[in-house]
Amino acid sequence: MTGRRDFLKTAAMGTLAVSPVGSIAGLASEPLVSGELRQRLDEMHQGSWEVDFNERESELVLSNQGALLRGTLRFKSGDELWKVVRSRDGAPGRYALVDKGGDVQGYWLFKQTGALLELQFYHRTAQRFEGRFYYEGDITFFEDAFPCRTRPGVEEKVLQLANGRTDSLLNDSLFSPLHDAVLQMNAAKLAIAYNRDASFAFQMSGDIREAPETTFTFQLLEDNFKNSYVPYYQPIDRERCPVAPTGWMSWNTYFDKATAEDNLKEARIGKRYLQPFGCEFWSIESWQGNSDQLPVRDFYNMNLEVNEKQFPKGMKHLADEIRKLGFRPGLWMAPFGTGNDAFYEEHKGWFLHDEKGQPISSWNGKYTLDPTVKEARDHLREIHRVASHEWGYEFFKIDGMSGRNRGYCAHLYERPEVRARFKDPDCPNPFELCVQAFREGIGEDRVFLACQGHASGPEAAYADASRLGADIVHPNEPVKWSGVLNQAS
Repeated sequence: MTGRRDFLKTAAMGTLAVSPVGSIAGLASEPLVSGELRQRLDEMHQGSWEVDFNERESELVLSNQGALLRGTLRFKSGDELWKVVRSRDGAPGRYALVDKGGDVQGYWLFKQTGALLELQFYHRTAQRFEGRFYYEGDITFFEDAFPCRTRPGVEEKVLQLANGRTDSLLNDSLFSPLHDAVLQMNAAKLAIAYNRDASFAFQMSGDIREAPETTFTFQLLEDNFKNSYVPYYQPIDRERCPVAPTGWMSWNTYFDKATAEDNLKEARIGKRYLQPFGCEFWSIESWQGNSDQLPVRDFYNMNLEVNEKQFPKGMKHLADEIRKLGFRPGLWMAPFGTGNDAFYEEHKGWFLHDEKGQPISSWNGKYTLDPTVKEARDHLREIHRVASHEWGYEFFKIDGMSGRNRGYCAHLYERPEVRARFKDPDCPNPFELCVQAFREGIGEDRVFLACQGHASGPEAAYADASRLGADIVHPNEPVKWSGVLNQAS
């Protein structure tokens, strides 16, 4: 009998086949999916499972859209291997477990509800035997799929993290990022493992004496994230962002006081001690006009005016110097509003005002942009284009997006009293229009970090990454453990 841990080790060595007695043998040269099966798979009606059982070989084939499972059914009672056959009593949809003496001692059947398929097995009266039911074989799913866990445990905040092709007995699913599709499986004992080709090996088993173990389930969830809490789901662009962005930013050390030379001195140290370990980006914060003293709402966030006292040679020069050190330059932006009185007076129609005509403020500015004004969005697009393609920045941390209250524009733009003050009060997606303008401005070849970004919002369709936690440290305060925990949670 092959244990689950031994199964994972064996699966990593080659394609699997399961013999009638349950041993595992390498069959790397044999195609897993025949042309006939693949054609049938492609032609199937969406959402329904097709079941094909070969009694002579005890082979069960399950197929649904991009999912194809082919494996062997077995029932073992003690040292005896029983037959798994078609029904012998005429009951529709039911199959039988036959002991060594040729008598039917139990049954197995399928139940389907939408995309959920259940395989159930149970005793025939009297319950005078014990044993385990097995389904073992191979899975073909989408080419980009990988094993993972999609069912959270009690009080779990982080399900599972893996680096590369790793196998784990915790895995219960295959996920395809490109298709947003999940093949979810469940059994008392379940193992899913990589084969050397694009397929996966699986092993399911349960004890017929234990009611909770007598059901195997298979469920194909299409548009898994899009139909749940990520309606704007898009797979990560692996050409633009092949790995998670890594880098350094000035804020946690200097807050709003860093100069260009401070950033370059740190970058020279980073070249020696961080770059060899994969540090890619060097990101600049608080560079805008009037940005040498918090709060952010007073910064000149919307017109690319530079704090010349701290950055006397401008932002393009700094980007060039960072690139010479082998880093990709990054830039912090907070473009939903501004503290620049002159800019506001010149473009008053771009900003939000309450029923008394007073400017509506936010974390980003004393004056907050009206996202339904086309000219304002065109301006957002243009300032990001300049910073990206004229100054040369390749990483953009765009701040003030989401948080916990109306100070952040994802929240502010949803409030009825604010929407009533839009130029177009009927605009259905004001926040998305801004996020779209950011991406169009920086270009498709730049990395976009949404800060704070929420997976349930439009950032998922346009950004490459999201900052989830709050600040680790605050100006003129020591590092607090609560801040570190905030990031981890």
